[in-house]
Amino acid sequence: MAISRRKFIAGAAAGVGAFYLGNTVSSFASVTAPKFFNPYEQVVLGKTGIKISRLGFGTGVNSTNRVSYLNRQDHSKALALLRGAFEKGVTFFDSADSYGTHGLVAEAFSGIPRDKYVLGTKYWFATGGIPEADKAPVIPSVERFLRELKTDYIDIVQLHCSMSKNWNTELSDVMTDLDKLKQQGKIRAHGISNHNFGSLETTASESWVDSVHVRINPYDKFMDADHEKVMALVEKMSKQGKGLIAMKVFAVGELNAEQRLKSMDYVVNSGCFHTLDIGFQELEQIDDVAAMGKKIILK
Repeated sequence: MAISRRKFIAGAAAGVGAFYLGNTVSSFASVTAPKFFNPYEQVVLGKTGIKISRLGFGTGVNSTNRVSYLNRQDHSKALALLRGAFEKGVTFFDSADSYGTHGLVAEAFSGIPRDKYVLGTKYWFATGGIPEADKAPVIPSVERFLRELKTDYIDIVQLHCSMSKNWNTELSDVMTDLDKLKQQGKIRAHGISNHNFGSLETTASESWVDSVHVRINPYDKFMDADHEKVMALVEKMSKQGKGLIAMKVFAVGELNAEQRLKSMDYVVNSGCFHTLDIGFQELEQIDDVAAMGKKIILK
């Protein structure tokens, strides 16, 4: 379910204020001034060497078969949303073949030096997802992604929506081809987006994975298992140096303002995730997340 501007903001002041007051004593007791979460801070995504903003823009809101919130909107509004996010300080833009947003992303960043933003996309390998006529092996598919994104390289290419514990044997040929593309400099990192706990378990033990999308929030909504089980694997992957991207932090809009704040705090202060991949529908929603970040004291 998408988050409307009204629902996104409603109650935020109360929720944030309560969180802040709950930490006032510990804040003043600190010897040094507390550090708050800065969504525009640049960090390195695990061992990939890719610098990425702590807040990412997910372009797949309400997406199916190459139709998403962005490409259902007025064209100029969609471009302004993407470009405006970049101007605020967001540098990571997450896309996928199944979202149908490659062209919009390319147009939004036309004229901006390529090294100023990070592009992620995903290869759909299962049934459905994209038109059958467009399905092809991963190398020609990535070549098409490069043309659609109008770039010489893609920072991150992931296997999309893995549901199998045995993905690393079932997709071994795809993994080998993504390695070739990485060696050729056409992609900088490869990995996987998980939608199944068995898949996540395999991901946590698979050295091929450079970056991984993980569904995570402390309310166990839209998750692959309860958050403690998921976080145990996240901590394992963090120690391995995998680039960790958090998704479903706001549970597809189902969390209220206080819950969103607590979920952000939980994910950020796990100390494991490099970026939060959140879908936005208005620029003001990015400002709201930045405001929440100012109330999250980093531990």
